[in-house]
Formats: sequence, structure tokens, C-alpha cells
Amino acid sequence: MSLLALKNLSIEISNTCVCRDLSLGINPGEVWSVLGRNGVGKSTLLKTVAGLRTPVSGQIILDDQEVMNLSRRSRAQRLGILFQENETLFPASVLDTVLTGRHPWLNPLQGESVE
Repeated sequence: MSLLALKNLSIEISNTCVCRDLSLGINPGEVWSVLGRNGVGKSTLLKTVAGLRTPVSGQIILDDQEVMNLSRRSRAQRLGILFQENETLFPASVLDTVLTGRHPWLNPLQGESVE
């Protein structure tokens, strides 16, 4: 079984097809990269795989579960994306940026600590 599987995934932006019927499997220990020219849909593909966008058709399976059926918290515990352009409204240190990935694992009343 793949850690992450895309099955017949199709994605559109403003009625323009970014990918059609993409199928692939990523196994534990594998490293993949997404390459392409500016504006061809790399970020859109990653956002869709992370469940931040809804695909036109197809399935995204993570740990044998459909990504679109996972709760936001469960998705955040399993996936993380750090884009090249940081669109935050406040300056953040590298430590602050890394610690944001811990939020889904914390109790809502618990704070972060640096060990």
C-alpha cells in the first residue's frame, strides 16, 4: 500500500485543466518533487493533495483514508506545506514557522515549549 496515492485526479483552475486523470503512488521512504514552469499548477496540485482545494474528480488517499473525508485537525496532523512565498501578516522566525506545525497536536489550552 502507498503512503499517498492519487487515483485519476483531475484539477481545474477557472475552467482550465491543470491535470487530468493523474494516478501515482508514493511509498514510505520515497522522495518526490514537483517541477514545472511558473503558472502551470504545481502549487494548485499540492494544495489539492493537502485537501485545501477540491478536485474536479478522482481520489487522494493518505494512510488508506480519503483526504477530503478527514477532519481539518486530522489533515493538519498528517500533512504540511511550506510555500516559497510567505503570505503572513506578521514577521515570523524560523522557529515560529516550525512550531506552527505542532499546533494540531496540542491541547487547545496547552502552549508550545522549546526543549
